[in-house]
Amino acid sequence: MTFDDIRAGADGALHTADDVFLHPIAGAKVYILGLEGHVVYTDANGYFHLDQLPAGDVKLAVDGRTATNTPAGSFYPEMVMDLTIEVGYDNTVMGSMGTHDAMAANEDRQEVYLPRLQTAILQSVSNTENTEVGVDAVSAPNLTDEQRVQLKLEVQPGTLIDADGNVMTSGQVGISTVPPELVRDMPPPGVLQHTLDITIQAPGVAAFATPLEITFPNVFDAAPGTKLNFLSFDHTTGKLVIEGTATVSADGLSVTTDPGDGNYQAGVAWGDACRLCLHAGVWAAVRGPN
Repeated sequence: MTFDDIRAGADGALHTADDVFLHPIAGAKVYILGLEGHVVYTDANGYFHLDQLPAGDVKLAVDGRTATNTPAGSFYPEMVMDLTIEVGYDNTVMGSMGTHDAMAANEDRQEVYLPRLQTAILQSVSNTENTEVGVDAVSAPNLTDEQRVQLKLEVQPGTLIDADGNVMTSGQVGISTVPPELVRDMPPPGVLQHTLDITIQAPGVAAFATPLEITFPNVFDAAPGTKLNFLSFDHTTGKLVIEGTATVSADGLSVTTDPGDGNYQAGVAWGDACRLCLHAGVWAAVRGPN
């Protein structure tokens, strides 16, 4: 995804009701987990509307893999969000996430972002030995050649778990950097900056049985042995949360997640919101770069 997908409207401020959106994603499949018989697809302008939803906590799935206007050589992943639906209320996606204050503050935001990713980032995972997944100039254009060598993750055999809780005998995993502008409003309290942002994609994989060991280039210029926090996206709050710690290598070139810490869920998604609707349901406009 690039940050050119949204423009401020007449008020000059982003994330307000008059924002102008670019690059709508058409044909994305949208449904509530457990209600797969009630599916809608985004229209040519990227909008969708769900009604007749149960009140309370639900999981909204937006599956970009069915999109009809995906650029050649690319794919949009699936994103699942935790929402709280209120009966008799014009629910919105972002307005149904997090605390009451957060929901009230975000109910008029109209964007749901799906990152556009290169199909080439996906690498088949071995079922008998560890698989190292790295990046190249396409998947990590904002890094130098030396830094790209240090960005990688290790997938152990038997680690991929499907939606039914079964170990997958085959699958693919990919990694890509994303522009920091897309997550700059998401750090938790006390975290003032983040230097490197990535997404991990594993189509059809619901979780990792064993945490992935992730190595990053030391773009932070932290001293050898320094402990750093790494964060992941929380679909419940729409914010980044501290997932664990990572340690700077002895040569100072890289930072690797500590044993026992790592990413248990595939996928990173940014910015959820939607359009006001006339029924107790959910509206949204799904966007992505062209």
